[in-house]
Amino acid sequence: MRVLVADADDIWRATAERSLIKWGHDVVAVADGNTAWDELTLDSQPIIALIDWELPEQSAIEIVRKLKAVSHKRVYTVICSERAGSDEIAFALDSGADDYMVKPVDLTVLRSRVKVAERILGAIPPEEWSLPRIPGYVVKRQLGKGSFGTVWKARQRELDLDVALKIIRPGLLTADAERRFEREVNIMKGLSHRGIALLYDSRFDENYSYYAMEFVDGLPIQRHCIANELRRHDIVGLICEVGEALAYAHDKGVIHRDLSVGNILVSEGGVPKLIDFGLAKSLSSLDETLSGQTMNGVAVGTPIFASPEAARGMVTEIDHRSDVYSLATVLYVLLLRRHPKKLDRTNEFRVMRSIVEGEVRPPTKFDPSIDVGLESVILKALQNHPSKRYESAAAFVEALRPHAG
Repeated sequence: MRVLVADADDIWRATAERSLIKWGHDVVAVADGNTAWDELTLDSQPIIALIDWELPEQSAIEIVRKLKAVSHKRVYTVICSERAGSDEIAFALDSGADDYMVKPVDLTVLRSRVKVAERILGAIPPEEWSLPRIPGYVVKRQLGKGSFGTVWKARQRELDLDVALKIIRPGLLTADAERRFEREVNIMKGLSHRGIALLYDSRFDENYSYYAMEFVDGLPIQRHCIANELRRHDIVGLICEVGEALAYAHDKGVIHRDLSVGNILVSEGGVPKLIDFGLAKSLSSLDETLSGQTMNGVAVGTPIFASPEAARGMVTEIDHRSDVYSLATVLYVLLLRRHPKKLDRTNEFRVMRSIVEGEVRPPTKFDPSIDVGLESVILKALQNHPSKRYESAAAFVEALRPHAG
């Protein structure tokens, strides 16, 4: 099987290449992220990719996220890193990696993990993942691959209802993964609001781990706004609705922590729905090992929509005002089709640095027709320090309302 070794360390790259060739693999060895990406997208053949976290030009995290976004289902990615913390491993898997190895990697371990990857890839049909069989459901098609699960459109037989079915990925059913998965479900069970996708069913045992949630037949909010040519006050109105759902979640003790244009869907009836509370943090939980999954120093959430404190990875500083910042960033992007800050997109770390250190560019700099009152509301919500923002999502919505349709 074809194996890509992407690592800037000449010694490790050469060692891995020699060993993999000896074990009968077709090996490509590269030293930077851009070349790695070119190799990964070269053809549709199955490939195992061993990618170093600190790869120049594009990091391993950037690469696996891009692979997930374009649905390269025949690539099995293994992030290799000297970072050995459990939170960092979880972050890598949440980003879309299939496996994680701590460097220096013992060659015996490398060989066994590559064999596992071969078996998994060998079980995948050329065109798509095999349809899983879950009692009570007719699985139709894959909607996406994210965090540590795959999401499918399915029909719930008893309710005769289309659902989004999230199933834990094969090979990741560790005790920690199951706890994380169950925690996500428990958070969602406590939320019942028209602006939040509802949870219908869940199951956790030695045979199946999944949950079924409301299938939102619609578009991500940015595509919805463009497709329907929404005017400014209509966009603000949509964000107010999202803010109301967010305020409800906050009242229930839940922070979303991953608000982005991809995690807000708008139904065919025009109702915005919050989805994916996989990174949410329950304020009422006493179990910090489950509610605080990310280590200080590791960025939380979708990078360009993260608040400065989330971009720094300061877990203890992330609260409801972080969600307010992210929601204001979504609004800014919808109105102006650009980020509030000038981002250095060279790599993900520089993006994060831009978010932490950069200054917000006033909306009127790009569109002088924007009302100064609306601009003032947006700029307050986008203050770098949480104490200078609106104290709650409800307060943000109240300030936005006069500018909504």
